Amino acid sequence: MNGINKKTTGDVKMKKNILGNYLRNLREQHGLTQLVLAEQLEVSHAFINYIELGKRMPSIETLEKISKFFKVDLHHLRDLLEKQKLLNKQAENETVPVELPESVQKLTELLLKIDQPLLEGMVLSFMNQVNDHLIKMTPNFSLTDLRDQYQKVLAFEHDHGEQTGLEGFLKLPENRQMFFQFIRSNHSLTLKVLQSDRSKIELFEKWLGPHVYSNLCELRVPQVLEPQRGVSFCWFSPSITMKEQYNDLVQKNLDMDSVLVNSSQLAWFIQQNDQKLETEYDAG
Repeated sequence: MNGINKKTTGDVKMKKNILGNYLRNLREQHGLTQLVLAEQLEVSHAFINYIELGKRMPSIETLEKISKFFKVDLHHLRDLLEKQKLLNKQAENETVPVELPESVQKLTELLLKIDQPLLEGMVLSFMNQVNDHLIKMTPNFSLTDLRDQYQKVLAFEHDHGEQTGLEGFLKLPENRQMFFQFIRSNHSLTLKVLQSDRSKIELFEKWLGPHVYSNLCELRVPQVLEPQRGVSFCWFSPSITMKEQYNDLVQKNLDMDSVLVNSSQLAWFIQQNDQKLETEYDAG
């Protein structure tokens, strides 16, 4: 069976994150949160999180603090650090084969035998049929319906003990539909839409108010196997502090290069903490 090669750098790093996993295991064995460990090591919460994710490498000074606090061998930690650096370099070029189902391969072989102009018409017709079918299988909302559902289920005045959500297709004025996905936790509301629909955020902000930040994400559309390129918009409950908003960003393990902050207060808070983080990273 033929396959294709697909970059899986992020997955590879997670699987081979030996230093980060070692630190996480140490921390969890001692019953510590990232915040508590950060305070003990005199570094930021974000820095501990980045080390455990494999996004940052600790300095020798930080390794010494970890060795002393957990009473583990410093030479072992330094060995793990060197191995981690080597694995990170290897992961950049590592690929794995992705196998296509036999039915898809047969269809591809058949389509390649068809005359090009006819093929383009058939593919376009098929795509339209699939799109219509998916829309019929997923809940449809008018903007009024969606606002009503938000007030009943997702509004911050409702005290949710666990995460809840709502997804479907929103009917747009220009006689088309867009897929959306709401996720509500205790203190935040996240809206995910396809990247091609990011300009439609103004329809939601008319009744939700300005979003706090946005970032690129993967969006799972019902019945579509591959994740689609999306944009995530986030709002916070008025009761949560700026520090809690920042910690929410850190705990979601977001790629900060893809985050666009829409709140001047949060942007300032992030800048202050990033400067502290850089100081810790460069130390030693």
